[in-house]
Amino acid sequence: MHPTIRHGDLITVEPVAPSNLKRGDIILYRLQNGFIAHRIVNIEEQNGFGLTFLLRGDASTTCDGPVGDEQVLGKVVCLERDNRYVDPYSLRVRLWSIIYLSLARLKRDVFQWFSTDFHPHPNPPPSRGRGL
Repeated sequence: MHPTIRHGDLITVEPVAPSNLKRGDIILYRLQNGFIAHRIVNIEEQNGFGLTFLLRGDASTTCDGPVGDEQVLGKVVCLERDNRYVDPYSLRVRLWSIIYLSLARLKRDVFQWFSTDFHPHPNPPPSRGRGL
């Protein structure tokens, strides 16, 4: 979740009913091998079988796989960095994460452009011997 949540930050998570979550909230959820805190990008109802969340880290250009409401442990409400409290939903933090994501996407696009447009020609012209 960099830059919103950085290595070494302490996060405060409060239990919340999945139905009270909204787009833009940061949730902590359980995987088979650990826990992840990511931001909600979209919420879908599964025909009366609960909710499915589409999540993404702030610096990620792709979303996680769908997360069921049974995996949600709570909502991140605060974080502590260098002995001070930071509101992860403040305008300053959100703007910085948007800028960071935009730069990450630009970096990805530039890398793709250079890696696809500058390959040697797949069918180079036949070599002409010396003196021809």
